[in-house]
Amino acid sequence: MIPNPENARKIIGQATDVVIFTHIRPDGDAIGSSLAMYRYLMQKGKKVRMIVPNSYPVYYGWIDGIKEMIVFEKNEAEAIKAIKEADLFIHLDHNELGRISAARPIMENLKTKRMVIDHHINQQIPCDYEYSDPKSPATCELVYHFIHDLDGEQAIDKKMAEYIMLGIITDTGGLAFSANSPELYRVVAALMEKGVDKNELQIKAFHTYTKERFALMTYCLQKMEILPDGHTALMSLSREELMRFDYHVGDLDSFVNLPLQMTDINRTVLLREDKDGINISFRSEGDNPVNTIAGLFGGGGHKNAAGCEMEVSLKEAVERIKKVMR
Repeated sequence: MIPNPENARKIIGQATDVVIFTHIRPDGDAIGSSLAMYRYLMQKGKKVRMIVPNSYPVYYGWIDGIKEMIVFEKNEAEAIKAIKEADLFIHLDHNELGRISAARPIMENLKTKRMVIDHHINQQIPCDYEYSDPKSPATCELVYHFIHDLDGEQAIDKKMAEYIMLGIITDTGGLAFSANSPELYRVVAALMEKGVDKNELQIKAFHTYTKERFALMTYCLQKMEILPDGHTALMSLSREELMRFDYHVGDLDSFVNLPLQMTDINRTVLLREDKDGINISFRSEGDNPVNTIAGLFGGGGHKNAAGCEMEVSLKEAVERIKKVMR
């Protein structure tokens, strides 16, 4: 049962104009949870807009409804108008306002009511309703429970179920990691009973990459370093290298997981140079927390999946990471 369902019903019942936010560089879980919540609220007669800070990966263009998302960096005026008109903000799949990037200074001081549904550690967004569970592998799983507990199984239609399944399979690598909970599989079964073809959805989610992305992956793996501890793999890519392979947002998704397939490797790190700094992703297996490492640089995340950013050169960022990942 979700926490305080009566409060959630009251807040949604009183709202007429809702804006859904998700995080910068939206992934499958961010997109799936946003679209599922969007459809749910639209069916309840609400006016709903979805705002993403920047563009979603091009390989998610096949998703029905994704073009309804307002990309803040491309349509700032439209996004600001939606924010100012809303009487409810719903934050999905992020635990701090910094994750909504340029939208933050416009709406953080507004007195608009807020709800947060998220699965990251240390939820920091002030809100009127919070459903946060770091044990869940995907925000989409929480969205399923939220809708189910408020309005019953019949409130979740096939399209909504497809969106929720998308988030679950992408955030777990096709149920390959962070997917050891019996409750998760009960949700997956319920979604399949709605008519979702998990196999087809998984092919669409993971088999739509370009040959340029595969060339980039090969190059990235060729550059990979095994650090002196023998258990950590490090990869780094400059902006020049990314552009050489016609890089698009999302092309590096899952690259950081690849070295974990090697014997003895239980920690990986991928550094990507952006125009405004260095984006760093960490992954690990077993009792090897990486969120504590990310925390040293102002980041955070889950025990086995975390990230941070640095406003330094790529060379300096690599050196800093090597010093702490001994």
